[in-house]
Amino acid sequence: MKKFVCMLLTLALLAACAVGAVAEEEKITVGLSLNLQDEINVKFQEVYEQLINEKYTNVDLIVTNALGDTSRQLSDIESLIMQDCDVIILRAIDADSGVVCAEAVKNAGIYLVLHDSSINADIFDVRVMGDQGDHGRAIGQAIKAYLDEDESRVINMGYINGGTTANLQKRETGIYEVCAEYVENGRLNTLITGVADWSADTAMAMAEDWLNTYPEMNCIAAASDEMAIGVIQALEGAGVDMDEFLVYGVDGTEAGQSYIRSGELDATSYQDIPVAVDMILEVCVGLVNGETFDKEINPHNYYAMNSENIDALLAGEFTE
Repeated sequence: MKKFVCMLLTLALLAACAVGAVAEEEKITVGLSLNLQDEINVKFQEVYEQLINEKYTNVDLIVTNALGDTSRQLSDIESLIMQDCDVIILRAIDADSGVVCAEAVKNAGIYLVLHDSSINADIFDVRVMGDQGDHGRAIGQAIKAYLDEDESRVINMGYINGGTTANLQKRETGIYEVCAEYVENGRLNTLITGVADWSADTAMAMAEDWLNTYPEMNCIAAASDEMAIGVIQALEGAGVDMDEFLVYGVDGTEAGQSYIRSGELDATSYQDIPVAVDMILEVCVGLVNGETFDKEINPHNYYAMNSENIDALLAGEFTE
């Protein structure tokens, strides 16, 4: 009788272990809403897929492409809801339309994680986003280094942002935090600012207009590499000597890196994307498993990239 009871207990323990193993490997479905017209989002998708393949193997990922259209992004969100996602990751095209997307997700009882995205409402579970001012401060350091080298240098700058939210504006104002001395003494002057909606074509047209209106302009900083490349195309089309004109970007995209290497882009704020994506996937899995997280998480993954440190940054060997 004792042997029989022991055998039953052993079988029960084995069954419990088997159930536990199944629970650990239980699949969760994560929806990812992006605008893949923006090159940085293409890189985000690649890293999500790579980490899921290598580390988060219990995650099924469904990716949608809003094609730069806010109405389409809402339609994408509705489609992800219909596909019974456990978590939806949103990188909103626009802060206002992002509210409608967020409301749809939360009304459906689904966890919502914002990836480096601002929306005009506090209706999300977790947001993983760096301080956008860090982008500006990185470019500010590059500008400061340029001005420090020669006291006769003066920068007359135009700034192109991608959107109008207060958070995005930090990509510009962060520059002035670092370069306050030069703003005050007149060696860093902002002649004009504009918004190009993350479009290289719009940034190119804007730069062409500025070159005609402000002949003294010798620098344009943009809130993304894509827009900075549009600026470079405008400058080259106008026959500007690139050795005499400064161009700065943000994101450290592969295209941006190629322009860093060619010397046409002076610096960009590089984002170590795997750090942020790993955090987001950890949050997604944790939320489904009942874990709690801070509502705002900063991955601290921005660095100034230039021709001198690009190889070290890409190799993961850069130290400040």
